[in-house]
Amino acid sequence: MMTVGFFILLFVNLIPGIIGLIIYFQAESDERNIKIIGRNAMFRSAIIFVICLCTYFFVPENKRYLMLFLLAVYMIFNVTLIRLKK
Repeated sequence: MMTVGFFILLFVNLIPGIIGLIIYFQAESDERNIKIIGRNAMFRSAIIFVICLCTYFFVPENKRYLMLFLLAVYMIFNVTLIRLKK
């Protein structure tokens, strides 16, 4: 059951990355700051996706709840950063 929750959170974490991708490609060429915000959101989501996916398979089964907690906190942080900078 924890594995299902982990992968649901992992893919929900990609939502800020997708939002960043949309922001990046919808910005006009003169809106450089908006493009930077979108690009940074994509990178943050991709980095946490790769780190969590890799470490999940190396963390002992009784410690996996920590990965779920960190992923949930990071996802909230990532969405909040997009909202504040937008």
